Amino acid sequence: PPPPQQPMMFHSSDTSATSTKLSWDQPLDEAFPVTSYELRMSQLGAEGAAEGGGDGGWEAIEQHDESDGRLSKVVRGLQPGIEYVFQLRAINRDCHGEPTEPLKLATQCTFPSPPSAPRCLERSHVSLMVLWSPPPSNNGSEVVAYELQIRKHDDGGAWEAVPEEIGNDSAEISNLEPDSAYDLRVRARNALGWSKWSRESSLRTLVLPLPEAPISLAAIPTHNSVTLSWPHHQDHVTQYAVEIKVGGEWTPADEVEGVITGQLARLKRDRRDAELDAECDRQRKRAVMTLSKEGLQSNTEYTFRVAAKSVGGEAYSESVSVLTLCENGVGLSDAEMAKLKVLCEACGCAEYSERFGRSHYDAETLSRMPPDEVQKVFDRLQVPPQHRESLRVALCQSLGPPSKPRVVSASSDSITLEWDAPESNGRPVAGYLVQFAQYGPDDDEAVEWEEMRCSATSCKVPNLVADADHAFRVCATGQATNGGASAWSPDAVFRTLAVECPDVELRRCMREALNTPSYADKVAAQLYEEQWTVAVLKAMPAGELAELLRRTRVKAGAVHAIVTAFHGTSAA
Repeated sequence: PPPPQQPMMFHSSDTSATSTKLSWDQPLDEAFPVTSYELRMSQLGAEGAAEGGGDGGWEAIEQHDESDGRLSKVVRGLQPGIEYVFQLRAINRDCHGEPTEPLKLATQCTFPSPPSAPRCLERSHVSLMVLWSPPPSNNGSEVVAYELQIRKHDDGGAWEAVPEEIGNDSAEISNLEPDSAYDLRVRARNALGWSKWSRESSLRTLVLPLPEAPISLAAIPTHNSVTLSWPHHQDHVTQYAVEIKVGGEWTPADEVEGVITGQLARLKRDRRDAELDAECDRQRKRAVMTLSKEGLQSNTEYTFRVAAKSVGGEAYSESVSVLTLCENGVGLSDAEMAKLKVLCEACGCAEYSERFGRSHYDAETLSRMPPDEVQKVFDRLQVPPQHRESLRVALCQSLGPPSKPRVVSASSDSITLEWDAPESNGRPVAGYLVQFAQYGPDDDEAVEWEEMRCSATSCKVPNLVADADHAFRVCATGQATNGGASAWSPDAVFRTLAVECPDVELRRCMREALNTPSYADKVAAQLYEEQWTVAVLKAMPAGELAELLRRTRVKAGAVHAIVTAFHGTSAA
């Protein structure tokens, strides 16, 4: 018998993300009627999906529907956003017929499938770094963002979203509680919408470690006080407590309210300022905590210890015993005490003169101490912050002048200088002011000093005149709150290197404009060094040319002569 005819009008309709309806007209053959149909389906581009596609991959259609003379079959289980190829052929009692032309269609795109449950990549006592695997299928539309939610595991409260929308498959969650369990879930978004939430995962932050016990506890006694100091090197320490042993029992010794809290706050502020200062090249000094215990008896042994405290607990240093001095020891003279009293009264802290005196610090000694040492004294004696700056200013002596500048290197338009720092006399140097001027015994114009600032004991002075003498001098400047500056260093005179002008036309024009050939050659060399030509200079307006010559440090009379020679008129 002959094979059945090819099914006609093979179409698709009602295509969704996961299904489509195929329909066709039944071939008419009364002698050899069609008994069944076979369908071949493949993804476009997959092996076996080519036109004609061989004779494999056919599956019998077990059941189909009929309406108005057309047959139909709903194909389910398709994947969203995928292009498919379908072919249909009829079968009679003995053989199959020719397949239909390939029918191509694309299922609809939809929101992605859920990502994997979040898993821990890194953790600390206050943060979690988590990551997850992308959805196994984006369902035809690329994943563009993720949303991560978190909640405490124990209370099962409301979910809270991580504030920022996440563009990749990882995120860091901060400001968590130590040693706490959290539930996390994540979902993905494409152009069609959000996926369902992933499976939940439970992760725990680390236990906050105990602080290390303070070490290197030092004690400095006077006849009625002991000043304790110890290094602070643990950022997670939130407080220190100083204890003194009295009658075999440890009791608090830091009765001055907020002394240690204030020191910790200042250290945190200084560290933040240093991190924000991109140009800060100072080495970070080791922070030291101090506390003075006053009102002790002379010639008596006392025992102290210090506790470092944090959220994780507290740890105590080894105890240290110290013997206070005898009261009849050598102290300050009446004259020294009188000067201390005048100093403290002028700064609004008269009551601290006795405290300085008991610690054997007179005004002369304090004024000669480096600023860091003065700061340590203020810490030990617990001078309030509002009085420290006025005391520092009152104790400062004048800065000495820097040494005479020395030349490090020279070029045709610059000279690099260096000098020795001045005697600071206990006053910090904030920077230096360098003044310079073109110099020469045959120069009939008044010397006009120009200046520049620098922070180190060397600097490069640019934009100088070639083959010319220049005078230099330096002074040191103090901190703005202290005001003032040092005396000027002795003047130093250095000469820039000569430079030749190979531009014959430029040299000729300068000689025609100026009376002195040697000076005309200098001006030509300077202009040539800056890559100016006669054509460009003549094309300039008179005012711009005059301004250019002034910037090149050409004398005022020469500026007038050159502008007149080039333009026939002088610039205002």
